Amino acid sequence: MRGIFQQLIKENKLAHGYIFFGPDLKKQQELSQWLADSINDRPSQGPQDVRFDILKIEPVEESIGIDRIREIKSFLWQKPIQSLKRTIVVNEASCLTLEAQNAILKIAEEPPSHALIILLIRDHAVLLNTLVSRFQKIYLPSDLPDEALAKVGSSLSIRKYVNDFLKGGAIQRKNIIKDILEQEDALDDFVKFLMLELNHDPKKNWRVLKELLHRWTLICQYNVNKRLQMEAFTKAIPIY
Repeated sequence: MRGIFQQLIKENKLAHGYIFFGPDLKKQQELSQWLADSINDRPSQGPQDVRFDILKIEPVEESIGIDRIREIKSFLWQKPIQSLKRTIVVNEASCLTLEAQNAILKIAEEPPSHALIILLIRDHAVLLNTLVSRFQKIYLPSDLPDEALAKVGSSLSIRKYVNDFLKGGAIQRKNIIKDILEQEDALDDFVKFLMLELNHDPKKNWRVLKELLHRWTLICQYNVNKRLQMEAFTKAIPIY
């Protein structure tokens, strides 16, 4: 991914905005920081180095409101001091209020030529469709190794569930979901292992990963029916 961005920077073909999405927010933060540093006209002087052309927006009490977007607009319309771009990084963009999303949409529709806006989010389906359409979407899979997930309880039985789920038909998958939900805390382990297996080939499975991430976000953040959400997911994936 970094090689692609290096080529885009070299050819001056960066888009005005990107959405980095996927289960690992830390990975998104690292890539956005690297990208902002890469378009800087001078090398980094270390962790205390001041970057005048980078503005990071963080949630306050799990919310990013319209006042912060006014700050973004003021920042972007100033010319870069030491970089090719003025870069905005919105961390946990799922915290954007509806009013804030509409304000970013207006900026993204007619951005300054030197603007770069990066939204970091696990599941961009929680944002306005009109806002998402203005950005290029890049899925970043998790780098969690097998060893890390192997420490999760009931790993052998969960692995078997995942393997059977991916190879099974619609009825078998539905029965597996039913069995998983009958076991306390098993769904979390099941989804983690399932993401791990799909991440082995993210180019092939990115649409499936996106759908799984969407359903899992709904389950974790809202009072929705877990069974219905997981069954809806099973209908969106092919038989492996």
